[in-house]
Amino acid sequence: VEHMGVGRMQYILLFAMSIHAVMQGMDITFLTVLPTLADCDYHLTEFEKAMTSSVFFIGVVIGAFSFGLLGDHKGRNRALLFATAWTVYASFLTILANSYAWLLVFRFLVGIGIGGFSLRNALMFEFLPTSFRVKSAFIILISWAFGTILEIPILLIPHVKWQYIM
Repeated sequence: VEHMGVGRMQYILLFAMSIHAVMQGMDITFLTVLPTLADCDYHLTEFEKAMTSSVFFIGVVIGAFSFGLLGDHKGRNRALLFATAWTVYASFLTILANSYAWLLVFRFLVGIGIGGFSLRNALMFEFLPTSFRVKSAFIILISWAFGTILEIPILLIPHVKWQYIM
């Protein structure tokens, strides 16, 4: 990798990793307001509000482990692509949640997919030359911040249902 330098493939990889970071930033921002917004529909207790975040992070831990193993056996690119598809599908299912129980199940599934996004770090170290890694990490972190900023205008709309924020 060091001898090849930075080429088209590395820029495509960096773009894909940045998109993942945007998605992750948006989802984490959404996670902070979901309990309050879902309370309007489901009249949640404080414990139930906390569970909406907890099940997500339990899913992240399981997803990071599971997609890491999948990446070791089937390749990190495939595993990351599967994690992305999983996250998009589970996010769509979250929109369809018609009860608190289904909301927890779908947020858990989203967490599993987001956990798979940890593969992008392994890809960065495997396919980007050392001289380009710091710049790449900076771009990915800025992308994550951009994802959180993208979610804010939507959150400021009064009387918005949480399903529309997904």
